[in-house]
Amino acid sequence: MELGAGRWEEARRAAEESASVYRPLAAAGPAEHLPGLAQSLSGVAYALLQTGRREEARPAAEESAGLYRQLAEASPAYLPGLAPALNNLSNIWRMTGRGEQAVRVGQECVGVYRQLAETDPAVYLPGLATALDNLSGVGQQAGQWEEARRASEESAGLYRQLAEADPAAYRPGLALSLNNLANALVGAEAWLEAGRAAGESAGVYRTLAEADPAAFLPGLATALDAWSIAQYETGRPQDALLSSQEAVDIYRRLAQSNLDLFLPALADALGNFATVADGLRSPADIDALYDSLGAALGAEAEAVLLLKRDERRPDRGIEPRFADLARALALAGDASAETQQRFQRAANQLRDAAPGTFDRLWRARLGELPEWLAGGERKDGEPPPATD
Repeated sequence: MELGAGRWEEARRAAEESASVYRPLAAAGPAEHLPGLAQSLSGVAYALLQTGRREEARPAAEESAGLYRQLAEASPAYLPGLAPALNNLSNIWRMTGRGEQAVRVGQECVGVYRQLAETDPAVYLPGLATALDNLSGVGQQAGQWEEARRASEESAGLYRQLAEADPAAYRPGLALSLNNLANALVGAEAWLEAGRAAGESAGVYRTLAEADPAAFLPGLATALDAWSIAQYETGRPQDALLSSQEAVDIYRRLAQSNLDLFLPALADALGNFATVADGLRSPADIDALYDSLGAALGAEAEAVLLLKRDERRPDRGIEPRFADLARALALAGDASAETQQRFQRAANQLRDAAPGTFDRLWRARLGELPEWLAGGERKDGEPPPATD
């Protein structure tokens, strides 16, 4: 369901009010009112999640899942409520960086959907396919590549079966599951299998994007990017270059309409392009592509792409790299929070290489050191302080 931020805020308030009503009722009559409390809390968590308030969503999601577990132990009639509650919780764990918890809850969610699908496949197979896809995503984030691969393979098989019966409804799910499978195989360095999955995903996305480009061009770009990596690793550099160039072109068009959403993906796609183009395009040509895209998309994009270009040349001395960093910071101005965090990570990484020189250059060009530069005063060659 697509709602604006204001409508999700209304939905959150309504769900919280419902939960506040059900809580005393459930304390007095749990058999009758616990289901209503569990459902209301699930609504609170989902609405908070849709507005980016992930940490705030976690307590409601945990409580809702706990209540549904309790209810489902007494009666399987509550399994259909438990499954989406677990899916919510797994996504929240993933988004807040708790990979192990996300995988554990994702596995539980798959188990519930599997049980439901055994009794009513027509209703619950799509949910099982989606839960498996989510499990693959959280497995990849946690570095559990074999778990992610198994989940994606099963998900793709289910979506293939569903798409044969209803292509319009399930081909998007098939494309996404194939792309997740390709990413899991890339993570496991199974390049041939990754290439097959990514190529098939790109083919499905291309067909979908012809009918609805706004909805499916981002998926096509993601699939092409994964395909280019697999092609490069299996000795097909020219094919890799073509796939990567198409991904960059798509992300450029998308970033022109929504810079905040697509600039990070464009920067990553350009990094892949620089890798696969090595030996096929001159360094000057690759640099010119970064410059031309930055100039076309504005100062913040130019700054981010400048940093991305610098990442692939770590052998340069600290002074030219610092000059690029300072230029990027000057260009960024009132950049988004995500971009500011990117700059801070880049600055701290560069500073770790030669902290004394870095601090001298910063003070000479930019003034006093900001608080977000970690570790206090250090000399060149002195390691960063240990973190807990």
